[in-house]
Amino acid sequence: MNVLLSGVAGGGRTAFAGRLAEQFLRQGFLTGGFLCPSRTREGEGPASVIVDLLNGRSRPFGRRGRPEGVPGPGETAVGPWFLSASGFAFGAQAVGRAVTLKTPLVFLDEIGPLELDGGGFRWLADLLIRGPLQPPVLIGVVREASIPRIRALYPDRSFEVVPVDGASAEAVFLDLRRSMRGLGTQLRELR
Repeated sequence: MNVLLSGVAGGGRTAFAGRLAEQFLRQGFLTGGFLCPSRTREGEGPASVIVDLLNGRSRPFGRRGRPEGVPGPGETAVGPWFLSASGFAFGAQAVGRAVTLKTPLVFLDEIGPLELDGGGFRWLADLLIRGPLQPPVLIGVVREASIPRIRALYPDRSFEVVPVDGASAEAVFLDLRRSMRGLGTQLRELR
């Protein structure tokens, strides 16, 4: 089952995904993968971290660069953001742990412009959506505008699109839980 949490850029998609992950954890579902929440430190510009949902550990992932700035060593420029290679490695390790432990839910934040152009976590999205690493439930965080391109990349897969604008994480959890019951014994065994 592939779920896309969608919304506009800057519309709280990652925060919503975090609340949804908490709902699943409270109900006893082992939840893996990663989220990339924004963090702002005093005296520095906006930044993001990458958080492993299995163990709660985090690493710096991105920083908003100045227009005249250039990426530092080990960084990739994506629009106004500079993303770190060590953050990408950390995210891949988080998903690797989740798949190894056969977690029923794997979060991938985000399948965005970099992935749609073949970079970033695209290879990981390919493995999770149509490759050998498919979890019972993949929850991808995406921009609303990216949905047609994601569907075009994976025409043989179906996606349940969940708009997060105005939605309640508890209500979405209940809806997803009902849909997941169709997966039957597989989820009960992994729980």
